[in-house]
Amino acid sequence: MKNNIRKRQFEICSQTLQQLSLEVFENERPLDLEVKKLFRENKSWGGKDRRFYSETIYSFFRWYGWLKQCELFQSEESWLKATEVAFELSTVEDCEAAEAIFKQHYPTQTFTLETLVPEGVKAEFNGSDEEFLAWIKQQQSRPPVWLRCRQKGSLGTVVNELKEMGLEVEAHKTVPTAIKVIGRFNIQLLPSYKAGLVEVQDFASQCIGSVAEPKAEQKWLDACAGTGGKTMQLCDIRRGQGATVAIDIRSRALEELNKRFRKAKIKQVKTKVHDLVKSPFGNEKFDGVLVDAPCSNSGTWRRNPALRWNFSSEKVAKVAELQLNILENASASVKIGGVLVYSTCSVCQQENEGVVQAFLAAHPKFEGVSIKHPITRAKRQTSMTLDSTLANNDTMFVAKFKRV
Repeated sequence: MKNNIRKRQFEICSQTLQQLSLEVFENERPLDLEVKKLFRENKSWGGKDRRFYSETIYSFFRWYGWLKQCELFQSEESWLKATEVAFELSTVEDCEAAEAIFKQHYPTQTFTLETLVPEGVKAEFNGSDEEFLAWIKQQQSRPPVWLRCRQKGSLGTVVNELKEMGLEVEAHKTVPTAIKVIGRFNIQLLPSYKAGLVEVQDFASQCIGSVAEPKAEQKWLDACAGTGGKTMQLCDIRRGQGATVAIDIRSRALEELNKRFRKAKIKQVKTKVHDLVKSPFGNEKFDGVLVDAPCSNSGTWRRNPALRWNFSSEKVAKVAELQLNILENASASVKIGGVLVYSTCSVCQQENEGVVQAFLAAHPKFEGVSIKHPITRAKRQTSMTLDSTLANNDTMFVAKFKRV
């Protein structure tokens, strides 16, 4: 009976992967949204079914670089075998163990790390060959969940609640509001989350607020606010003082931001839909402007393995142009003596150092300023890459400027 159930699960998952591959590769739909849609359409699936499908689907896209070497994906049998291999790989956390599984199924094939990411990534990567290979290896492991306590005083409460849920929990030693969680859990069930005391936010993302260093009395503009994760951190650092304006091109994102801020009881934030690609944000001047720019998202491929397969050098070049345009228009809102912070979740030089260099060359009224390392607090140069070696986090880039 169990064998029949598992056989049927493989058949359903194989058919699902064929449809998801079309949505991801051809229509460039986000995998996480497609999986949520899949679950909404199949409410009869229980928790074990959902876990089986979810883990197998994400494993398929995580190891697709090697799977496509072995399967032509032109028959039902080919799709079914790839699905079965993906299921075997769903608990694997390193490339050596994965290669052993592949060799069992495809003994004549040769597998290299470079084929686990698209062509063209290496040319964009800012680092040595050894660092590039180490980065690829890490893309094949699942990251922990990072939480941010909104205030230091709630840390103990949040940690105890998570431990009571049977989770492995570790508070960061030098960043007192950051908590790493290992294990599957529903954040909606956490009392501290319901009370608005804690938010889901990757460690590297939390470091952006540390680099910004907003002061209590200052007025800040979050120029690409999205649903407000970094906006909320800017407010929490200032303990509810000062003023904040959050803008984004997407009205639905700002609606979600307002919903989150009502729950968090934050009132000093104004929101407005605005397209910074087209024009600066009016004449108002701010002490600080944060530009967390739209990007290739290559720094988040661990969480979103399907994203990598839509990568191309042409897309990166186009995004870099967009980023520079947004940064230039956002800079018009910085008052004399104010700061401008630019960040991406990308590993691509063109989106990071390339945009910084182009901006400084075209805007002599801005100069790079030293930033403090978010953990050691040692002073660094104008920009830095917050790579995954910091704390098993996503990869982000950040730069800081001052208007003189």
